[in-house]
Amino acid sequence: MWKILLEKINRSFDVLLSSTAIICGAMIFFIVISVCYDVGARYFFNAPTSWATETAAFILLILPFLVAAWVLKQNTHVRMDLIYDALRKRNKCILDALTSLLSILVCLILVWRGTLVTIDLFNQKTLTLTTMRVIQWPFMAVIPLGIFLFFIEYLRRLIRAISLLFSKNYG
Repeated sequence: MWKILLEKINRSFDVLLSSTAIICGAMIFFIVISVCYDVGARYFFNAPTSWATETAAFILLILPFLVAAWVLKQNTHVRMDLIYDALRKRNKCILDALTSLLSILVCLILVWRGTLVTIDLFNQKTLTLTTMRVIQWPFMAVIPLGIFLFFIEYLRRLIRAISLLFSKNYG
């Protein structure tokens, strides 16, 4: 029963990560369209928009935090693998477990601090120091949310590494 529940949770989390990747792709598409529109409006009509550059900047701020866990799941994060590739399979597994554990600790600290900053911005009703003057806390809230997704993916990696280390047919 527990195994079935954990598999459903894992599948749901995979769907969530895939959804964030699709949303991030749509956000990039929006940036391209809005910046092209802004350039066209500026060049042909001498009427640049007041929102395109700032909106692109806000999106570029939140984008890495939303997509980071999906990138980790795909195992496409940048890493130095010169030494890693030279290790035996068991040592790779141990190194994966240790780096996942360290990353989990860092993620927990970042989620904690990011949440405190977000709550502070919410309570103070802080506005951005930009032309658009929008409420700042929703943009900051994406940081602990994205890092929390990152934390969960690192936790899954740690569990996989430990399971592999202690499996009977580990080769």
